Amino acid sequence: MGGRDPVEVWVGVAVTDMLSISGSATVICPSGNIAANGGALVCTYGKSLGAPTNQTNTATATLTGVGYNSSAVAVTFSSTPTLEVDEAASIDDPSFLGADQSNPTTSGSFTSTTQTFTCGNTTTIANTATLTEGYTLQTRTDSASLTVNCYGLSVAKTVNTSLTRTYSWTILKSSTAPTALTLNLGQTYAYPYP
Repeated sequence: MGGRDPVEVWVGVAVTDMLSISGSATVICPSGNIAANGGALVCTYGKSLGAPTNQTNTATATLTGVGYNSSAVAVTFSSTPTLEVDEAASIDDPSFLGADQSNPTTSGSFTSTTQTFTCGNTTTIANTATLTEGYTLQTRTDSASLTVNCYGLSVAKTVNTSLTRTYSWTILKSSTAPTALTLNLGQTYAYPYP
């Protein structure tokens, strides 16, 4: 006949984890019971922080309403990251094929070159650039458009003709006859005017 020694177990242990500034973290514990005579429950925790803020971390295990706290452990970030994700990216911009699109600056900005368009008709030029992150391969797109209004000069000429000719007149009266005559009463004389 086989047999087993009875083993006392702890059931219903709840584990929480708290960061002193950033608040509670997500805790994942395996399912099952823990032996009261020295068993262990190993849980993992995680929390995304908005910034590398130095603080302390405390875990609490609660059994039958009684909480058991761990010591506060310092969470300290160095100025050198332990892991860099997507520190490199590539850019695909079909309107600027000649630009160096493989190395955007570390600040996340990328300046493309200029492009020349010849003005013909009024048109809208659309452009979409795609950034692909180097590790996660996540893509991001951004679009821009430019409306080009083309204007040219239109020359029109009208002509209204007119001619005004003005004449200036003078009159001159002269004669080769004597300027004074002496005649008798009733006498006639034919005075010559040119």
